[in-house]
Amino acid sequence: MRADRSLVKGQLVRRNTERKQFTVSRAPEPRTDQAGRQRTEKGTGAPQWQLQLVAMDETGAEVIRVTVAGTPPEVVPGQPVQVVGLVAFRGSRTAAAVSPTGPTRSSR
Repeated sequence: MRADRSLVKGQLVRRNTERKQFTVSRAPEPRTDQAGRQRTEKGTGAPQWQLQLVAMDETGAEVIRVTVAGTPPEVVPGQPVQVVGLVAFRGSRTAAAVSPTGPTRSSR
């Protein structure tokens, strides 16, 4: 899966998610520092959460780890999700929001 380099500033890359499908592969968990404290977003102090997604498009699939700030997304493994505002920076990925687009596997 290639990075969509629609906007590059230094090493910041905004990724176009329009033609990609995302599925949760690991539920959200607190993003912690080396001392085990939950990290917070600079400026707002909002708690950060990490989740693992499978990102798929016409070129294949890859597993990515995404960080979001605020309340943890209410998603479970196997659930399709929409990712908004995905930005890659020095190997990490941050999204403005991750929200469900379909039912969970257990509700089918």
